[in-house]
Parts: sequence; C-alpha cells; structure tokens
Amino acid sequence: MADLFLLLASVVAVALIIERSISLRERKIIPPTLLGQVIMVYQRQGVNEEVLQKLAKDSPLGTVLSAACAITGARATS
Repeated sequence: MADLFLLLASVVAVALIIERSISLRERKIIPPTLLGQVIMVYQRQGVNEEVLQKLAKDSPLGTVLSAACAITGARATS
C-alpha cells in the first residue's frame, strides 16, 4: 500500500514539474525585446497611464517594469 502511494505521489510530482516548465517559459515571462521597447518608449513619451497599462499587460516582467516606471515618473514630476 505504501509503495502504491509513493508511486502515485511521484507521478503527481513529475506531472507538476512538467506543467510548471511549460507554463513558465522564459520567453513568456521575459520577452527578448521587452527591455529595449520599454527604454525606447520611456525616452520618447515618458510615463503616462496608457503606456503603463499596456506594459503591465504584456508579461509578468512588464508588470514589474510598469511599477518601476510609475515610481520613477512620479519622482521625476515631483
């Protein structure tokens, strides 16, 4: 009985590892051109609500960069 439980737990663990590997692909989290695009838009337009919302929707890293740009923009205008 314990062997069956151990086997089942191992299969579930492997399934979870495979699922996380697929869903957390690096290109999805950190798109290769994201940083360059953020810098270019920031230099051209500065920080505005529309740019921050679009950036936050692009990827998980975009959400972080959006927050950083919002803070930087708030300090620059203060």
